[in-house]
Amino acid sequence: MSQQFTTFKRFVSERYKERKTKHEGLGLTSPGFNVFFANYLAAHGFGEWLNTLRGLSLTEKQCYLVGATYVCFGQREHKAIPGILAHLHRYYDVTLPVVEGLLTPEYWQQVLSDEQQPA
Repeated sequence: MSQQFTTFKRFVSERYKERKTKHEGLGLTSPGFNVFFANYLAAHGFGEWLNTLRGLSLTEKQCYLVGATYVCFGQREHKAIPGILAHLHRYYDVTLPVVEGLLTPEYWQQVLSDEQQPA
């Protein structure tokens, strides 16, 4: 089975759809996605999502999405992203692309300067 990269927001969205279907089957009303998302992040953090990245070879764009996720949803500063990527490489067997400066804070300061929310 081939794994594919999925963004954190899409990962949580899939969990929300599963939960909503279960609730509807029981005749219950589900909270809205934003409430579910906030509760999911508080209860689970990024751990379950990171497990879906295990063994993947990331592209530069996917690295950007991981970094932007940590900045946007994890309240991390851009200078923490090189350490997070190194952690993924070491403990999740994630292969990083060969991109000049990828593991430097300066690279992340430049690419995340727009501070746009990841998809």
